[in-house]
This record gives sequence, C-alpha cells and structure tokens, in this order.
Amino acid sequence: MKKLTVLLFIAALCGCKDPGAWMAFSNGFQQGVNNQQQVNYGVYQPPAIAAPTAPTTVYTERAFETYISGDFNGWDGETVWKMDNDQIWQQAQYSYHYAYRYHPKVLIWYTSSGWKMRVEGETTDLLVKRIR
Repeated sequence: MKKLTVLLFIAALCGCKDPGAWMAFSNGFQQGVNNQQQVNYGVYQPPAIAAPTAPTTVYTERAFETYISGDFNGWDGETVWKMDNDQIWQQAQYSYHYAYRYHPKVLIWYTSSGWKMRVEGETTDLLVKRIR
C-alpha cells in the first residue's frame, strides 16, 4: 500500500493526468519489485500527440482545409502562401491585415466571385488565386 501511495504521489508531481499511463507505470514498478529486476523508471512522458495523417481535408471539389507552411503574418496586397499540400496561393484582392500565427489551418472554398480563404482564428475572408 505504501508503494502505491508513493507512486500516486510521483504521478501527481509529474502532472500525470492519464490514469492508464500511471497504472502502466505502477504495474511496471510492481513487476520490477516482485521479480527483483532493475527497472529504469525515468521521468513520466505524456503520450505523443499524433500528427495529422494528411495535410489536407477535402470536403468537396470546391472546399478543403489545409495548413500554411511556417509563419503567417497576415496579408498586404500581393501576399503569397505555400501550403502543406504543396499548393501555392496568392492574395487576389487588395487588403491589409496583420495577424501572426504559426502553421495555421486554412479553409479554402470556391464562390461565384472566385476562391476565398479564411485563416483559423481570423474572421475576415480573403479572395485568393491558385498559383500552383
């Protein structure tokens, strides 16, 4: 019981919020104690966050989501963005807007006036044209 209390205390100190993770840690500790084995406990590492399986989510032929590669600094008239899906888009209407984001998600869709783009976290839509 004392060992379990110590493990719970260690899990709380490490910020472990996943009960399954600290139970696996506890089971490994208990197995090492029972078998008199040397066990390397290390430091608790939270489970890795899986990267998106594809950089583009296609809704229809005329609407999809992707990510801007690298930094986004808004737009200033003829701004060009490279996307994670290797497409390159350019601003097609004059407008100035500054906002910094790193690797933001964008929604691009087709309207009767052309392609529009909205960057995650922004409320303004922008007319764009595909370069590549």
